[in-house]
Amino acid sequence: MKHGYVALALDYYAEVGGAPAGSKRRFELWPQWQQTIRNSVKYLQNLLEVKDDRIGIVGFSRGGYLAITTAGSIPSIKAMVDYYGGSKSPEDLEQYACNLPPTLILHGDADKAIPLSFARALYGMLKKCGIKVEMKIYPGAKHGFDVRSYKRGYNHKAAADAKNRTLVFFDKYLKSSK
Repeated sequence: MKHGYVALALDYYAEVGGAPAGSKRRFELWPQWQQTIRNSVKYLQNLLEVKDDRIGIVGFSRGGYLAITTAGSIPSIKAMVDYYGGSKSPEDLEQYACNLPPTLILHGDADKAIPLSFARALYGMLKKCGIKVEMKIYPGAKHGFDVRSYKRGYNHKAAADAKNRTLVFFDKYLKSSK
């Protein structure tokens, strides 16, 4: 609660297991992973220290895409941050884009796992839908740029900036104006 938020880190693999990149199993598990998010939001809404109509969601990589495909169906989610999220093609986003809350997209331009074109496509779709959206592209940053132990390349400067932007974004959309 250092910044005025209650955070819950989800391990959506915990209930039903994981699926390696490229595995068809991830499509079978997707609805269950989405339900894990819905259950977690309900849990948060029952905590006294949480304003149940002001919930934000942050997703990283596959979790970013999971957030994109789920956030719009949960009315109490008022802000979303997507760290280098993606799927097999940007067109997969079209059915979700117009229902999303205000969204912040954070992506490295050297990301080989999820191409920058994915982030740009999401940004364009959200703009077209009239969704409040911000995007920051980090020059030279790779996939997982904010994870110290990630083998693809931690980028201290991008990680610090992304964390700050996330907090500022949540301040803007989640904190009450009282």
